[in-house]
Amino acid sequence: MNRDTVTIISKGDVSANWLKFQHHEKSMSSPTKVNEKRQTKQLYLKTNEERRPDDLGNATKIIHRKQTKQFNFKNKKVVTKVLALDCEMVSDMNNVDMLARISVVNFRLECIYDKFVKPQSKVGDFRTRFSGIREDDLVNGADFEDIQREVKQMLKSKILVGHALHNDFRVLKFGHHKQLIRDTSRYEPFRQANGMKSPSLKKLAKEFLNEDIQEGEHDSVEDAKAAMKLYKKYRKDWEVSLQRTRHRNEDQKINK
Repeated sequence: MNRDTVTIISKGDVSANWLKFQHHEKSMSSPTKVNEKRQTKQLYLKTNEERRPDDLGNATKIIHRKQTKQFNFKNKKVVTKVLALDCEMVSDMNNVDMLARISVVNFRLECIYDKFVKPQSKVGDFRTRFSGIREDDLVNGADFEDIQREVKQMLKSKILVGHALHNDFRVLKFGHHKQLIRDTSRYEPFRQANGMKSPSLKKLAKEFLNEDIQEGEHDSVEDAKAAMKLYKKYRKDWEVSLQRTRHRNEDQKINK
């Protein structure tokens, strides 16, 4: 009768490769690893409607934050004579607004500048529901002073379009020549359509462009484009009305 030979191998005889393999198998089968893999799989299986901002992983941020194609703002051909600007803000511990994101689009509706900004002091409220800003967005943000310098240079001698631009100037901590500002919240026909009150950009986009914006979190690129579209649509009448106002003011000065 044949007997199978059993060879007993001591622990010290086990090869290093075999020990590494055992360790790898053990780590991959641990509850923590299995749970992480399951969570990752569930995250990618979710539809866009089911994904929430608080889902785990960097994939959420990629899904949530649209990738904005940017043109080189240092290229003079890209920086048109008319630009539109919009800012997103967070608040500090004293509920004072701070710049968190700034976007600029040109007359062709191309995004030429879109940057997150490092907070100048501790953030008290990210206002994510409205601003779309999250803590991770600002970790690698640009320095405020650099943003201020670049944007100032870009806007020099340019017609600037935006909505309620005084709020943007407040967090940018600089102003712009009054005669070069085209503010959609102050344009008379838009105010007349809103009972002589300052209309929201969302309302203007719907009423005059038939577009839905700010459906949830705000996006400064989208808002800047909406303001520019409004200006372009009514540009001729807008500029004519400004010319009349200037001539009237000049006549009044002469007659004094």
